This record gives sequence, C-alpha cells and structure tokens, in this order.
Amino acid sequence: MKNKLLYVAVLSLCLALAGSGIAAAHDPDEPIGFSNESFQGSYAAISISDNVGVIGICEVDGVGAFNCTASVNVPGDNNDRMVIPAESTGTYTLTAEGIGIAPEEQKAPDGSTNTIVNLFAVTSAKAAGHHLLATQLDSSSAGDNGATDHTVLKRLPDVDNVEGGFSNESIDGTYALTSQIGPGYAGICHMDGEGNFTFDITASYADENGETQTVMVTSAGTYSVTSNGMGSVHHIDTNPDGSTSEGDDNFVISAAEVDGPFAIATELTDVSLDPADENGALNVSLLRRLPDLLSEVNMTDTEPISDTTAMTGGE
Repeated sequence: MKNKLLYVAVLSLCLALAGSGIAAAHDPDEPIGFSNESFQGSYAAISISDNVGVIGICEVDGVGAFNCTASVNVPGDNNDRMVIPAESTGTYTLTAEGIGIAPEEQKAPDGSTNTIVNLFAVTSAKAAGHHLLATQLDSSSAGDNGATDHTVLKRLPDVDNVEGGFSNESIDGTYALTSQIGPGYAGICHMDGEGNFTFDITASYADENGETQTVMVTSAGTYSVTSNGMGSVHHIDTNPDGSTSEGDDNFVISAAEVDGPFAIATELTDVSLDPADENGALNVSLLRRLPDLLSEVNMTDTEPISDTTAMTGGE
C-alpha cells in the first residue's frame, strides 16, 4: 500500500506539471499526443475480479469529468448470485503520454458512498486529425485486503446518427460464444434482431471421478437492449435427457460498428445470474459476431480460397 500511495503522489505531481503550462507552446500543425479531449464518448466498462463481475457504461465528457452506471454481480446468501445496481461520478486528468488519474465516488443503492483513485493508461487509440482518441484504457485501483481491482474500458462508436441509439436490432446475426470464467463451453448463437435467439453449446465438466465429460445443450430465449448498450437475457436450456432449466444474464455491448443509420454489436460481455457451480462461482462469457455468409446465388462466381502467401528463396 505504501508503494501504491507513493506512485499516486508521484503521478499526481507529474499530472500537475503537465497541466501547469510550463512546457513551451507546441506547433499547431504538429501532433500534440494525448489530452483530456482524447478521452471522450461512451465506454463499456468491464471489471472481473475474484468472484465479482462488473459491467457498465461510462459517459466521458472530454473535458475532465465522467459518470458511470453499472451492474455488479456478487455472491448471494445461498450459493447463488445477485445483482446490485451502482452509479459513480468522477474527474480525470490525462497526460500527453497517455497516463491518467481519476478520483471516483461510487454510490450504492442504499445511498452509501465509497471513494477510490483509479490509475489508468491508454492501451489503444486512433488518430483523429492532429489529436489522438483513446479507444481502450486499462485502469487499476486498490481493492479489498491489498488486492487490485482492474477495469477495462472499451470505447463504443458514436451513435448520434442512429435513431434511439442501440436497440434489439443492434444484436443481429451469428455470434460465437466462449466461456471466460466458469464452466468450459463453446457455442454458436443466432440473434434475430427482434429480441429472440437460439444457441447450441458444447459444455465440459468434471464428473464424480474427476474425469472430463462433454454435453450438448440447446437453448432459446429473449433479450432486451437499452439505448446505451446494456442488456438482459432470459433463456430456457434443454439438456440431453430432455430436462429443462431457466436462467437470466446481464450483458454490455463491448464492441460495435456503425454503418450509416445502423449500429451493430460485434462483441458482447455477458455475466450470468446463474452460478457456475454448486458453490456459487461467477460465470462470464464472451460473444463475438461472425461475418454474414453470402447466399449461394451470390457465391456462384467466387473462386476457391487459396494460399496467396508469397514464395521466397525458390521458384
């Protein structure tokens, strides 16, 4: 903790000097690196630590302030899972090198508050004229019992020209599903863009002898998406023996593309309300959109796929 406080103090001094105006004026035609303006827009926030999963949306103003809404998935009282809504506000300062500090006040549903200090770095960016726009940031803060809480923020595209922002239509197509935390599984989900889906999953688990077994599970259900990219799922699963079970998930659109008046989610981070095991462990999955396949009519003139790697050192 002492080292962390020292790091905060040193970083704060660097940030103060960076914003003090001591540096010489730069050429307006030269790149200026990062600044508070580089951090602006809507960001999907994802924090998975220990047995807690947090997903949310942070709105950042590009001047030095932000606010976030989140869904916090924590262990329940009976080896189940429960979700707590949370809000937070804060300020930030970003140096030209892409290192930042962000004091944040977190507010729980009962009105209690908790203040933390986030240290973050821009880990992905794109050029926007003579400026840089942060497309991903990795942030850390002091957690409980000396642990470190890690959060990834992924910038979502601006949806100002998309009527109503994100909607059920934004999740449309075929998505590959893999487990990130919890039981091992992989599958394919088919989303219809109207709030309905089906998926087929192959799951693995250890039996009473410790040997790995695999099962095929089919599922169908409904989903709902808010305009800012948060969503919920209700699904009914059918097991190989014909028995069924129901469950609920929360998710955030963690990557998307905008094409004219349409916004399509290309990645979803999903946190289940169903525990991963009998001890109530966390269950997190990731869905990534696959490209749309052309119809057979449009494929009649296509050529076979071939290796076009250039040959070197021979004929």
